[in-house]
Amino acid sequence: ALVAAPRASAPAPPAAATKVVSQWRRDLPAKTMYTAQQVLERGTVVKLALLFAITAPFIVVSGAFIKACRPGLSWMEAMFKSYVITVNVPGADATDEPSLAATLVSNASFVVGLVLFATLLGVVCEDISLAVEGVRTGNARVIESRHTVVMNWNSLTLPLLRQIAMARSDPHNTRFRGPVVVLAKRDKAAMDEDIKSHKGLENVRVVTREGAPYSGEAMALVAANQASNVILLHPTVLDVGAELGMREGPKAA
Repeated sequence: ALVAAPRASAPAPPAAATKVVSQWRRDLPAKTMYTAQQVLERGTVVKLALLFAITAPFIVVSGAFIKACRPGLSWMEAMFKSYVITVNVPGADATDEPSLAATLVSNASFVVGLVLFATLLGVVCEDISLAVEGVRTGNARVIESRHTVVMNWNSLTLPLLRQIAMARSDPHNTRFRGPVVVLAKRDKAAMDEDIKSHKGLENVRVVTREGAPYSGEAMALVAANQASNVILLHPTVLDVGAELGMREGPKAA
């Protein structure tokens, strides 16, 4: 009697391929998050271009669904209706549809359009806020003349600024009429916060810049050659120690 040969089973996938697919699945969330982070770090133009690249195909797909639900419309009319609903053009109506299917497609396009608009608004507002914050906390060159430059920051800086403010209140004193620019090797935001919270400086405009007072570039930054007064304060002990350490270099053990 003839014995039927057993049917050959399908070959199992190689172990290496299975391992690669499993690794790809595990790395997908991290890669997606990393790619999104890289995109968000780009400029406004790149973000808007990416948003447009996402919106345009959706408008085409939505227009195709509208065309399928309403065969009487031309392709141009279906695409235009998808566009006005997705981007929320004033006057666009997502409820005036002849069938339930067309109504569902139009409302889905409207909801996606709201999400895209919120994303666009968030991107633009965030970039504008960052630009304004960069201007506010920037270390741009001071464009002043006949001002007072105070170099270095220590425990006497704020009392000195208060004395300058008191001198400005004297109508016979014309020496400290301009603004005061503080140049120190200290974080600009920290200096601004200390000056803002200190009382008695309401009638004097204080500008801060971060830099080394002994540097010619930093002195040009605060327009020291155009100043009426240049006041040199002793730096803090920590600043002196850091400077000495940088100049002497590491010592051999």
